[in-house]
Amino acid sequence: MGDVTAVMMDVITEKSGHSVTPMAVSVCTTPAAPSPLPIPYPVVASSVEGITDAAMRTRVNGVPCATVGSVLKTCHGNEPGTLKEVVSLNTTGPVFVIMGAPIVLCELGM
Repeated sequence: MGDVTAVMMDVITEKSGHSVTPMAVSVCTTPAAPSPLPIPYPVVASSVEGITDAAMRTRVNGVPCATVGSVLKTCHGNEPGTLKEVVSLNTTGPVFVIMGAPIVLCELGM
């Protein structure tokens, strides 16, 4: 099977190995002497770890594909901030897909 593209871009699937990085760093409170410090951590998520809320009936090369509204299961990079993130109060949470190609529709979503 060949590579499947949409608008000359790759399609994100569970086997495609795409990495997702946010627009901003994750600021987590990290234990340090003498007091905890807010430290920025770069985070990354991979599609290989799984996609939640993927397209139900549409498959690309036999695996589910991500659309706007899909969620990559987990992100990594801010684990040292054991006192949680400053804004969301969690670490290694889900990563939401919020932007896609507006002219490509897959089961009523982009």
